[in-house]
Amino acid sequence: PMLSDPLAAGQDSGVANTNILFHAGRLLALEEGHMPFEIDRDTLEPRGYASEYVGRVTAHPKLDPKTGEMIWFGYGVGPQPFSTTMSYGVTDASGKVVRRTDFEAPYSAMVHDFLVTETYVLFPVMPLTGSLERAMKGLPGYAWEPDKPSYVGLMKRGDDPSRIRWFTTQPGYVFHPMNAYEADGKIVAEVCLYDAAPLFPLADGRPGSRSGARLTRWEFDLTGATDQVKETPIDDLDSEFPRLDERFAGLAYRHGYYAADTTGAKSVKMNAIAHIDLKTGARKACTFEPGDQVSEPVFVPRSETAPEGEGWLTAVVWRAAENRSDLVVLDASDVDRGPIAVAKVPRRVPFGFHGNWVGA
Repeated sequence: PMLSDPLAAGQDSGVANTNILFHAGRLLALEEGHMPFEIDRDTLEPRGYASEYVGRVTAHPKLDPKTGEMIWFGYGVGPQPFSTTMSYGVTDASGKVVRRTDFEAPYSAMVHDFLVTETYVLFPVMPLTGSLERAMKGLPGYAWEPDKPSYVGLMKRGDDPSRIRWFTTQPGYVFHPMNAYEADGKIVAEVCLYDAAPLFPLADGRPGSRSGARLTRWEFDLTGATDQVKETPIDDLDSEFPRLDERFAGLAYRHGYYAADTTGAKSVKMNAIAHIDLKTGARKACTFEPGDQVSEPVFVPRSETAPEGEGWLTAVVWRAAENRSDLVVLDASDVDRGPIAVAKVPRRVPFGFHGNWVGA
């Protein structure tokens, strides 16, 4: 508020620019500071906010492939900026919001994404902290505070949030997880984990350190024996925007996809698309020309009943030498073969953050 032009006071600040999701016949444009914003599926004309959500909603809801539910959360909820209040919500398969329940996080943090399994939800609260007091002093509203521990809250989907079990792990940051599932008395999750949150300063305003994310496995013991997260690196390539065959969201799965940086630049500018076989550890990658940059790869199944991973990846690639973009299509099981189809665009397509495939 201290830095806003008076002309903006009281005006809607939503930009609906982070993700887009199709659920229950509705196309929802999302960003984590506001309610979902509906647009017409065919014309893309605006239909306005989905007011039944009442407050802010994550840009990364999860669709349950078995129940058809949309599971979501919000952080910094309520009238006070940088609050510790979070919300957990459920939208049923018909599109009706059937739950929104508030709870308190260990501290105010930017919680960009979360994880969902068949039975559980997991809320990562990591030390990219928010502070109104800091912001009003002209210091960063959101800042990296590595002295704080990282927490992951584990809750059964039908439970009251008062029953959240908080696990702890070393300081780090996750913008985007790939997937999570239950197995043998534990929850297993693959996430793109940074040593330090990129793009954000320290609490005193000094620049933060450069950091690339690596695909990492988290394991949570459901027996109660420990509240420590077991952390295991599973890939040595800098990565972001992890995706999977969404028909296996929240379930045991084998194939993962992500944008990758083969140059080690630690800049979150990605020049490759990778596929990892989580059973064997084998990785394939399609690396583009020097200077080219790729967007998030989106999986499209060959058919509704095709085996996992049988289908295509789509991504937008900026062709640096020509200052224009291509939409590329790769065989999801053979990405190192390179694009099998290209839609050439005569101009640059400005990068977004996320995308999804909606069938005709």
